Amino acid sequence: MNHPLRHIFRALPAALPALLVVLLYACDISSTDSTTAVMADNDGRVYDFSGLYMHPSETGDETGAARPLVFPPENQSGIPIVWMRLLHYGSILEGYDNANQFWNGKISSLSGGTATFSLRGRTTAGNSVDIIGTLTYADQKSRIDASWIEPASSASFIAQATVSPPVPIEPDPGNGGGDNGNGGNGDNGNGGNGDDNGDNGGNGDNGGDGDNGGNGDNGGDGDNGGDDDDELTIAPQSIIFPSGGGVSYSFTASGGTLPYTWSLSNPDIGNLSATTGETVTYTRTSATGTNTLTVTDSTNATATAQISQQ
Repeated sequence: MNHPLRHIFRALPAALPALLVVLLYACDISSTDSTTAVMADNDGRVYDFSGLYMHPSETGDETGAARPLVFPPENQSGIPIVWMRLLHYGSILEGYDNANQFWNGKISSLSGGTATFSLRGRTTAGNSVDIIGTLTYADQKSRIDASWIEPASSASFIAQATVSPPVPIEPDPGNGGGDNGNGGNGDNGNGGNGDDNGDNGGNGDNGGDGDNGGNGDNGGDGDNGGDDDDELTIAPQSIIFPSGGGVSYSFTASGGTLPYTWSLSNPDIGNLSATTGETVTYTRTSATGTNTLTVTDSTNATATAQISQQ
């Protein structure tokens, strides 16, 4: 298999891999890579498991040497693996270890910061290897807990790296769009499902099921529609009379259900020309004060107008 990293390292001097090991140990062994992940978990967070993986102790053994990632170490053929550089992009994983071996794999699932993964490669002894397990994120650390499987042996593979924290996925308004878009259930439009997903959509205000629509206000089932009565109102809703008596003004009711009945809160400062009908005339007396004019329809719905007398 032609691997992009393989061509790079084959072109370098033979002594470079050993130098690379020295440089990696001289640097922070938990440094992170810049590879961007695009795989999100069920909580809508994107994880990047790229990093330099070493034994979780990071302190080495009693001699100060780096601890092998395979345990027990004797179950691994070839040069012991003490670190692996892992690259993660999308669901793809690629690796390179201290023994100059390349690894390829993928993440098959991701949930709650834990990814199920597999890697395949070879030891320096030529044996094929499968590494199968989980990558778990916690506090900017990613831990590998996996099985190391060779043709004639198996072992555990444990490693840890410092990685970038997960980031939330930004909401995508899509083609349904935001305000004045084409959403299915927003206001005044034809697509999406509400704010930022189709305001002005087919089922909102002025849409198929919204205000002024088939089932909204002023629609077939809304206010002023075929199945709804108009709201009972009085016009005008307020008036101020000048001082002195004998001044009159007409009030008209609309909406509701006929017939109408009229009444005053204070008949001592004004009187009505009638107590029924769609229009009545109010005449003020010489007294000052405020009157409330009320109209009631046959369903006992009411509307009022305020009359002030200077």
